[in-house]
Amino acid sequence: MVINHNLMAGNAKRQSNISNARKKKSIERLSSGFSINRAADNAAGLSISEKMRGQIRGLERASQNVQDGISLIQVAEGALNEDHAILQRMNELAVQAANDTNTYEDRSAIQKELNQMIMELDRIANTTAFNADIHPLRKTVGNVNLLVTDSPKVSADTLNSMTKQTIDLGALSDGNYNGYSVNGNTITITGSDRYEITGNMTGTDKKIVVDGNAVLSFSGNMKGAPDIAINSGKNAVLISPPYADEGLGHAIMLGDLNMAGNSTLTVKYDPSAYSTPNTGVEFGNVKMASNTTLNIEGATVQFTSSETSGKADGASNTTINMYYDIENNSRSNLFGSSLDVDKVVISSGMLNLSGENAGISPDTTVSIKDGSRVIATSVAGAEGYMMFADYNVEITDEEPDDIWIQAGANSGQGILIDKVDATASALGFDYLSVMSHKNAGKAITTIHNAIERVNSYRSYLGAMHNRLEHAFAVDQNTAENLQYAESRIRDADMAKEMIEYSKSDVLNNAAMAMIAQANQQPQGVLKILQ
Repeated sequence: MVINHNLMAGNAKRQSNISNARKKKSIERLSSGFSINRAADNAAGLSISEKMRGQIRGLERASQNVQDGISLIQVAEGALNEDHAILQRMNELAVQAANDTNTYEDRSAIQKELNQMIMELDRIANTTAFNADIHPLRKTVGNVNLLVTDSPKVSADTLNSMTKQTIDLGALSDGNYNGYSVNGNTITITGSDRYEITGNMTGTDKKIVVDGNAVLSFSGNMKGAPDIAINSGKNAVLISPPYADEGLGHAIMLGDLNMAGNSTLTVKYDPSAYSTPNTGVEFGNVKMASNTTLNIEGATVQFTSSETSGKADGASNTTINMYYDIENNSRSNLFGSSLDVDKVVISSGMLNLSGENAGISPDTTVSIKDGSRVIATSVAGAEGYMMFADYNVEITDEEPDDIWIQAGANSGQGILIDKVDATASALGFDYLSVMSHKNAGKAITTIHNAIERVNSYRSYLGAMHNRLEHAFAVDQNTAENLQYAESRIRDADMAKEMIEYSKSDVLNNAAMAMIAQANQQPQGVLKILQ
C-alpha cells in the first residue's frame, strides 16, 4: 500500500477528463446545430461544405437573375404584342386604300394614319426599356468618340527618306538659306525637309517659326529654350532625341508653343536612336488656336513655365492625341499643370496634371483606352468620372446586340438573349405609300412581311421565356439538392449527439464516483499504523 501515488484515482480522473471533453463537444454541437464548428472538427468536410455553400448561394442568385431575364422578355414581348395590333391596323388601312373607289383625299387621309402608325412602331422600339437603359427591341451602333488608332502617324521610313538640312543655332547669321531664313534670333523654316538643329541659342526673344510642312530633329540636348510657332495650315513634326546630360532632365527644353489655326504638330521619339533613354520635350506654355491638333506618338511632352504653372490652352475644336508608337513599343506621356482644350484622346499612355491649380477644364472631353491613365488634382471635364481608368475604356453610346443572363453559379454558365430589331426601318418601312392601288398592293406585301418578322421575334422570345423558366427550375432544384448534401456534411445529428451527450454525462458521473472510492484507499494505511 502506498500513499504518494494514488494510481486508481489518477486513472479515474483521466477517464473523467476524456468524458468531459466528449461532453463539451456534444454540448457545442447540440447548441450550434452543426457537427463542424471549426476546421479541426473535420478539415476535409469543412472544405467541401464551404464550396457547396458557394454553389448554393450562387445558384440562388442565378435563379433571381433568370427571373430578371424573364421579366425583360415579358417587357419586350408585351411591346411586340402592341406592334402586332398596329400592323394589323396598317394592313386593314392598306387593303382599304387598294380599292379604287377611294378618292385622292381618301387615300391622303389613310396615308396620314399609316405615317403615324409607322412613327409609333419606331417610338415603341426605341423607348421600350428594361431597367431604364436596356433596350431589347433595337440594335444600335453608337457614336464612338475614340477614333484614334494605334498606328503611328509618322513612320521611320518616311523620316529617314527625307533630305536633311542642318541649322546650327550657335552660329546664326541673318539671311535666306535653303528652306529657311534667319532674322536676329528668329528662324523661319519654309521648306518641307527634315531640319537637324544643333547647338543652343543665346540672347532674348528666341523663336523658331515653322511655315512649311517640316520635320525638326535635334542632334543633342537643347538648353536655349526658343519659342516654337507653327503657322496656319502647316503640319510639323518634332523629333525628340535621347538625352545625354543627366542634369538636364529633358532632351529638348523649349519656350512656349504657339499653334496657329488649322495647324498640326506631332512629337515623337527619334526612331533611329530609341534604345537610349529619352525624357522627351519640355515646353513653357502651350497655346492652340482653333482647329489645331497636337499629336504625341510614344514620346513624353511636358509643359511647365518658370514663372507660372505650365498650361495648355486651346480655342475651339482643339485636340491632343496620345498615340502608342508601335515601331518603338512606347506609350505616350503628357505632364503639366492645367489643361483646357476641346478633346483629349489617350490611345495609350498617361496624362498627369499636378500643381497648385492643376486640373482639366469643364469643356474638355477625355477619351481613354488600352490601360491608359489620367491623374489630375481637379477633374471637372465632361467625362471626369472616368479618371484613374486603369483598364480599357472607350466613350461610346453603343449598346451590345445581345444580353447575357448569368444562369449558373460559375463563370460562363449563362444564356445569351439576342436583341431583336423592331424599328420601322428594320421592319421594312423606310418608304410606304398607298396613294395608288399599285402602291397600296406593295404596301400590303410589306406589312405582311413585317407581321411575319414580328411573329418570328415573338416566337423567339417565347422560346427564350420557356428556356429561362426551365433554367430557373434547374437552379432551384440543384440548389435544394446541394443544400441537402451540405446539410449531411455540416449539420449535427441531434439524436446521435444527444445519445453521445448522455453517455458522456453518465461516464463522467461514474468517474467522479470512482475517484471518491479511490481516495478512500489511502485511509487503510492509518489502520496499519494503529
